[in-house]
Amino acid sequence: MPFELTMAERRDRGQRFRFDAQEVTIGRAPENDLVVHDVRASRSHARIRAAEAGYALVDDTSCNGTHVNGRPALGRTRLHDGDRIRVGSTIFEFSCGSGRAGFAGGMPARFAAQVFRAWPVWARATALAGAVSVAAVMFALESTVRATASAPAGFLADAAVDPGPASPPPFIRAANELFSAATADVRAAREAYERGRRKLDERRIAPRNLYDAWRAFDAAAASARGLLPANAEAELWRIVQWAQRELETDCRRLLFAARRFERYGEDARAQATYREALLHFPGEDPSGCRKKAQESLVSADDGADPAVGVFGYAEAR
Repeated sequence: MPFELTMAERRDRGQRFRFDAQEVTIGRAPENDLVVHDVRASRSHARIRAAEAGYALVDDTSCNGTHVNGRPALGRTRLHDGDRIRVGSTIFEFSCGSGRAGFAGGMPARFAAQVFRAWPVWARATALAGAVSVAAVMFALESTVRATASAPAGFLADAAVDPGPASPPPFIRAANELFSAATADVRAAREAYERGRRKLDERRIAPRNLYDAWRAFDAAAASARGLLPANAEAELWRIVQWAQRELETDCRRLLFAARRFERYGEDARAQATYREALLHFPGEDPSGCRKKAQESLVSADDGADPAVGVFGYAEAR
């Protein structure tokens, strides 16, 4: 079910962005689905995810927070028609199920994508003609192109499962709460869990910290198996699954960005992004991100033009 975000204030008021995806990321970084040119917005600010019969907003531990109808969005916030979402100093109005055609700011999404592919020439002509603001067009087109791009369903987190907020979710409790009812010595499991929490708190300091947090949580769950009450053990495995889904999201973001650079002939930036993926994934994980990045780097070094893209299906160039 598609939804729309409409600029509610400032000079771009009334500009609409339509999405039909399981997850839409919002922030200043160019790899986001909706790129917000706002100095108060974080690079990875928030995301809107399909949840039950609608959508929910999740703040990605942004510096200035995300607000819905003037209130801070804590954890997962269910969205309703007419809700106002503030990202930095930018305010959007959310609407769902309106049934309107696929437009972004009055421009058909397919046409916007075609214009974006020809951006260097088109942008210069537009600037000379003075028809529109280059910054406003970049905002609308990049948002539309990324919203209409789709990854295979198997590579996305299952929308029917609530993955929780980016870092840290409320269910990651203090170790003394989670292990308080242990039936035996769980020191190793507790130490691993606390290490995972520390790594998660330092997620934005070093690229590999999310991966290290997942490994630590997984080790804690394995060490505590059979030593905790069923509900506490289930909570521990829930944390492991959440961290794993966050890794999959991180992998999808990096590989998508690298593949986009390749499509536009920016091979140096593509290879740099693949190498960044290796920093985020120093070892193997269920998403196979490290292997995909390594294979893409080898193909680039060999001068090959692989017929199969990083997502495992043929991609037009």
